[in-house]
Amino acid sequence: PLLRVAGPFVYGISKGAEMGLHLFILWTICNGLTSMLGALLALANPLTCLVTAITAPIGALAPIIGVGMFASITQASVRKPKVRDLENIQDDSAKFSGWYKNRILKTILIFVLTSLFSGIGSFIVFPIFSKIFGF
Repeated sequence: PLLRVAGPFVYGISKGAEMGLHLFILWTICNGLTSMLGALLALANPLTCLVTAITAPIGALAPIIGVGMFASITQASVRKPKVRDLENIQDDSAKFSGWYKNRILKTILIFVLTSLFSGIGSFIVFPIFSKIFGF
């Protein structure tokens, strides 16, 4: 997995610093924007959206510390869960609107959507890398 992800960057840098920078920017934009889209769909706090966009390119390279963790920790820190959220979690999880109203469920939703959209960003960028390198 590391070779698959690091390979295009190493190859790009070997072709010149400009190509390596172009690939880095492409990776950052594709992964950051798609992950941030996931946070926006979850109606995350603006700070959470910013943290998601910044950490997504790094989190996609190291799945152990994925972007969903950074996003959900930020959301939980900014909008701390209340006791009533835990008391109502069963009822709220049964309704679509409950996932957005309940702070605990919303944090889980942010984790899932940012992680999912980060993966989508990776699948978008690799075919672009393939076209650039001609393989």
